[in-house]
Amino acid sequence: MNKNQSMDSVALKKLAIVMVAVVLMVVLALWALLYELGYDSARRFTSNFQSGTQVFFDEGRFGQELYAAKVTAYDSGRQILFGGESFVKGSTLPDSNETNQYPVVAAAGIFFKRGQHYGTVTNEFYESKTMPALILNPGQGGFDQKQGLPVPTVDENISPYAGKNYRLKLASHIHIHPGRSASERGSAACLTIAPEQAMIFFASEIGSNGTVHIRR
Repeated sequence: MNKNQSMDSVALKKLAIVMVAVVLMVVLALWALLYELGYDSARRFTSNFQSGTQVFFDEGRFGQELYAAKVTAYDSGRQILFGGESFVKGSTLPDSNETNQYPVVAAAGIFFKRGQHYGTVTNEFYESKTMPALILNPGQGGFDQKQGLPVPTVDENISPYAGKNYRLKLASHIHIHPGRSASERGSAACLTIAPEQAMIFFASEIGSNGTVHIRR
């Protein structure tokens, strides 16, 4: 092999490496896009490499309905079913209130633990006022921290419940809990599950902890 042939061989090897790298980048970008768009196969596969249960709220999938988010969950490479169905309906939005402007939790991935809702969001599907919940960003301290440390919000928090988060883009004590009714979510910032499906959701195989992903 002469010098020119040797140089051509090296150039071809470099080109092959570059082409493989480009193909891998395209594949990863496509996979990430499918993941963000809510394709079950992409999220199911990716859950193999994520800790705990991955719960997704894809807001707006059901138009202008009160509970317009498609809620799905995945754990260790499998999709969690809710009474045999692949999703339930929910919402990432608080109730509309002309007097009190409740904050909206920002699109993000937020750690959660199973627990009990501190409020009394009762509905016809529960006999007890004790409500199950997924607590977002729970702390390790006293009751206040265990009910949820601050999570990011879209706008400044000017709610009467803002407390130390007033005028900050933060909100505390954010849970995922059953909605109050078909006409009212019963939320001042929390994420909710459609009341007629909440019992199935909380009785499912969602683990004791994981991450909630909010997509808009």
